[in-house]
Amino acid sequence: TIYLSAAVADNGGGNVIGTEMEPSKQEVATRNLAQAGFGEIADVRLGDAMETLRDVEGPIDLVLLDGWKDLYMPVLQLVTPRLRKGSVVLADNIYTFKKSLRPFTDYLQSGKNGFQSTTLSISDGFEYAVYEGK
Repeated sequence: TIYLSAAVADNGGGNVIGTEMEPSKQEVATRNLAQAGFGEIADVRLGDAMETLRDVEGPIDLVLLDGWKDLYMPVLQLVTPRLRKGSVVLADNIYTFKKSLRPFTDYLQSGKNGFQSTTLSISDGFEYAVYEGK
């Protein structure tokens, strides 16, 4: 999150919004971002992503999924209406959870849902998708 916050700050504006279920992790992340000088542009919300991301205003330029694997598809579907054409969606652990994430990668890679996508052979597999719109 700090790297994203630096990129946002260096490029003239925007916000970085994260979500965390564990209160102590959310507290530490919020404190670290504030100490790094990104408290004004970065927000780590406490709670379930399906609730904490519901009111995020668009357009959204980047989505990074690296949490509960069964939430990848619901979170993507929640934010897709607010994605800007050309937005990037990144998802971690594609190889580690290949079977359970198959519906998610099939959805992104099908070419039928507004995304162009491929799995990058980085670490545990990283899905890289670009939203082209519907």
